[in-house]
Amino acid sequence: MPPQELPHTPSQEERPASASFEQRTAAWTGIVYMLCLMFVTCYSIYTGGKTLPGTFPLLLIPVAAASVVIAVYRRCKGAASLPLTLLVAAVGVAAMALGLATGVPALISALTGGN
Repeated sequence: MPPQELPHTPSQEERPASASFEQRTAAWTGIVYMLCLMFVTCYSIYTGGKTLPGTFPLLLIPVAAASVVIAVYRRCKGAASLPLTLLVAAVGVAAMALGLATGVPALISALTGGN
């Protein structure tokens, strides 16, 4: 005789463990990096091996934005001190500005065919 199964009660339901805010932010950062790398790879394939020189600083932007978001989130939750949050936010904003200032002109130059 097969063993009888117990009736499924609501208390036995399994709930997946939810990810923390930091883990979700890291996952979205990973998705952005995947899209960036897919763009670079597809560009190289469809243009016959051309590269995008000087655009590496653009890869600094996702991690800088994620670090600022996490620092502000932790400060709002009361888990971080104000000076540390301001330091991380200032470094992150400076990194994003540097990445944009050096990467965007190089990207425009590479996409328009300029040298």
